[in-house]
Amino acid sequence: MLRYIRRRSGATHRPEPFRAVLDPGHQVVQAFEWQGKTYYKFANEYNLPWERMQVAVGLIEEDRLRVDAGYVQATLAAVKEQLDKRKTGEAYKWLNALEERLSWPFDVDLVYRLAAVVFFDESENPYGYDAAYAYSKIQAWRLADREAEQLRRFFSLLGLEHYLGPLTDAGIDLKPYSEAQRKIKLSQLSQLCTLLYAQQKTAAWYSSIRQEATALRALQP
Repeated sequence: MLRYIRRRSGATHRPEPFRAVLDPGHQVVQAFEWQGKTYYKFANEYNLPWERMQVAVGLIEEDRLRVDAGYVQATLAAVKEQLDKRKTGEAYKWLNALEERLSWPFDVDLVYRLAAVVFFDESENPYGYDAAYAYSKIQAWRLADREAEQLRRFFSLLGLEHYLGPLTDAGIDLKPYSEAQRKIKLSQLSQLCTLLYAQQKTAAWYSSIRQEATALRALQP
């Protein structure tokens, strides 16, 4: 589980080593410890370095839509595939699935993806974004906390507490909600991977949805 690190009032700390020299204008602070590893963040999350900021902006937009870009691209490809085969009913099935995803209160895994941008360990370059390493952090976080308490704390650390109020008011518990959501996503992604393999297997977004399907399979209780 996460454990907050309390810093003494007025104390200064410049964590080292990082794989880059920190600019004097950027203050890095300790965020939390988890499984023996310390994670850091920039003191001002609204002033992230360019590369991390670009990724964060994209994820915030995906969070607003409640769906990631890879799934949207896969869904549109599936709709075209079914229309080309004159299978209108199947095409509508995927459009309805996309519409349902857009109505979700939030996507639990997008919270982890945003956390992987904002929080970094000592082995990372704070000014860069390594997608493969970020994904390994995401999967480690997700695998190690099946009770969703870690996700709840990430909501707080990322300033996304406003999502939790409506969920609580609606009587939604985060753990079963996240498990049910992932089962739906796994089913959809698995079907999309099978349907689109022959025509889209070389597309970058196809690799991303296949990777996510594999990761979600490992998360199933």
